[in-house]
Amino acid sequence: MRTSSLCAFALEALVLFFLSFYAYTAFSKFWDYRLFLVLARFQPGVGAIPMFLKIVFPLAEISLAILLLFSHLRKPVFYIIIISLSIILCYRLFLLVKGVHLPCVCGPLFRGLSEFQHLLFNAVLLVLALGAILLIRSSVTKSPRI
Repeated sequence: MRTSSLCAFALEALVLFFLSFYAYTAFSKFWDYRLFLVLARFQPGVGAIPMFLKIVFPLAEISLAILLLFSHLRKPVFYIIIISLSIILCYRLFLLVKGVHLPCVCGPLFRGLSEFQHLLFNAVLLVLALGAILLIRSSVTKSPRI
């Protein structure tokens, strides 16, 4: 398998992973919206946001998942993902330093994670998103100019 084919495959795998991840987190919030609102109410900083604005979180996640379907939008979408993951990583680090353990609002698969595990998971997601950007950049530089 050629390097460019391997890079293209890795990029598509990352796109599929992030698309699935963001779709899962969004739909799990919509599926049990009342639980999401209850859990969000106890999150430091997030709890102060008015209830009707909390719909923005799952809508943003599903929007990112949908936008990843369009190859010409992937680079800006991955930059948005990197920014959002960085914010979440800092927030989770803040919770870890403060000694606050609250259930995750990302969905049932992640609720059992400790703050450290969640922090580690977010760091891995951030590295994967950075890897996707590098793959996108390398595919752009290798593609022929017309």
